[in-house]
Amino acid sequence: MKTWSEIVKTNMGQNPSANVIKKVVRSTVDQNERNKSFIIHGATEKEDKRPEDILTDVFFDLNNQVDSVSMRPQVVSVRRIGVQKSDKSVTRPIRVTLTNSDDVKSVLSRSNLLKKSPEEYFRKLYLAPDRTPEERKEHQKLVSEMKRRIESEPERYHYIKDRRVISVDKRLSTADDSTENANP
Repeated sequence: MKTWSEIVKTNMGQNPSANVIKKVVRSTVDQNERNKSFIIHGATEKEDKRPEDILTDVFFDLNNQVDSVSMRPQVVSVRRIGVQKSDKSVTRPIRVTLTNSDDVKSVLSRSNLLKKSPEEYFRKLYLAPDRTPEERKEHQKLVSEMKRRIESEPERYHYIKDRRVISVDKRLSTADDSTENANP
């Protein structure tokens, strides 16, 4: 996380106006709030299933798959994002806000376990960091690039890390892939 002085230096010239300072402060506060949140995609909207219940089920499933200490993050808020459409097949994502960003990192680091869940419902869920609209566009481009590489280079593993697509030769791949073999 950047310090206040780093943010001021990068976003302002010699004589910052009050509006510029307000904009920088607003941006910093927004980013801090986003760091405490994550998004659940793919959760169906049923009348009998509240977003809080879905989150409880997700945490329960993740804790059951891990032998280490159970996650018990404190939840600040859980809500669906957007307006419910008349087309029930379109699901709105769920925004979850926790008390601190370390809990969010812990949840997101375990989110890949949902794909291995014995319950089909959890295998369809995708947990993602809460991104700004600009970050979402950038991530979409990275996903498109990764899909293109998967098509053109099927002999390699491809994944996104640190805002770039990494490609690793499958023969050289181990349980803990290093980025030494990565293509920028």
